[in-house]
Amino acid sequence: MKRNPYFDNIKIVMLFFVVLGHLIETLLGKSITLDMIYKTIYSFHMPVFVFVSGLLSSKKNGNELKLIKTLLIPFLIFTILYEVPEYLRYGTLGFYSNLLIPYWFLWYLISLFCWRIMAPFFTKFKISVLLAFILVMVAGYFDSINYAFGLSRTIYYFPFFLLGFQFSQENYTQSKLFNIPNIYCYIILIINVIIFFSFRQIKVFWMYGSLPYQNMETTMLTAILIRFGMLLLSLLSVIAITNLITTKETFYTERGKNSLYIYLWHGYLIKLLLMLQVTSIIYKKFPVYITIPALAMLSILIVYILSFSFVERFTMQFIINPVNKLLLKENT
Repeated sequence: MKRNPYFDNIKIVMLFFVVLGHLIETLLGKSITLDMIYKTIYSFHMPVFVFVSGLLSSKKNGNELKLIKTLLIPFLIFTILYEVPEYLRYGTLGFYSNLLIPYWFLWYLISLFCWRIMAPFFTKFKISVLLAFILVMVAGYFDSINYAFGLSRTIYYFPFFLLGFQFSQENYTQSKLFNIPNIYCYIILIINVIIFFSFRQIKVFWMYGSLPYQNMETTMLTAILIRFGMLLLSLLSVIAITNLITTKETFYTERGKNSLYIYLWHGYLIKLLLMLQVTSIIYKKFPVYITIPALAMLSILIVYILSFSFVERFTMQFIINPVNKLLLKENT
């Protein structure tokens, strides 16, 4: 099947925001403006990414071996690759592994594996997406559903995956969700920004969907309303952004083909910049209206470097494929 440039456009744009969000994360608490931008980014970038993952997922059952090869094994490999430097530096496993939490952004791989297993079952129900949203709301009552094993995020983002899973790649662009006038989409995104710049008391960790209600440092009722509001805002933002991104081939479309490898490796470049104190130096030397474009340019550079095909070839030939051959039988 010929690649649809629309989905590559979405993936590369969202990866820019993923990287930008992680760069801003190194400066959280230092600037109100940066904090607000960070919260805005986190209200839409993963919901959009997860929604598109649902759109692009195979609707057929029986792909478990392929999912193991493309998701679970890369998850295990890159968990080790990110943990080894931590262990060599500090002589102990990192914060994530000690608490059985997927390393940093690698939760997405384990969650995607779970979503692909769960989605065919849920789609048997006529109100599957509604059931998934109810599951998210109910999950907040249980202390055991938290960062561990990525369970909370798997549940929290599942409705967005399931919504995308309802469509085929072809029929989404013909659906009512995709044909909302652009003016309404811009209004949604403007409201999104206004919310985070107006209500500074919104906590950063509310954006992650990883904490039970009683750990959200507010009353139970307020926590429930916050989760519902964040889900609604994210859902509206998903609809707005997927409407506004062009369906035509652009100068950056080609870069979206290697989105997985950008995602897997960008943490190393961010850690390198953090070790060299690059983001701190930029923030200290320049006002925030210069810092933001500078971080954006760094994000573009990271995405650009990691989108080259040699990164994909190196990762597959020398890392993922050898481990697949070692762990899985050849005849499977």
